[in-house]
Amino acid sequence: DLPASGSVGAVPPDLVASLPNGFTFSPRGAQYLWFRYPTPVPLLGRTVVGIVMVITDDPRLADAVAKTYKGDDLYQLGSLLMFMLS
Repeated sequence: DLPASGSVGAVPPDLVASLPNGFTFSPRGAQYLWFRYPTPVPLLGRTVVGIVMVITDDPRLADAVAKTYKGDDLYQLGSLLMFMLS
């Protein structure tokens, strides 16, 4: 089961043990948001998906992150990035 949603810039408590010591959801120039989303219909073969959002005011940072991401489920709206994890 996926961990519960967190708040912008804060590591969700259920993820702390899975992340390296000192990992932050507020690195310089960005904030992260973990969101557990129950879908009304199966999405990506699941009824619950995980979403990681990267929020930044720096379009160059957003573009750099998008270009280095190797997965399929990346959505970008300006400097807002959303990764869907199944």
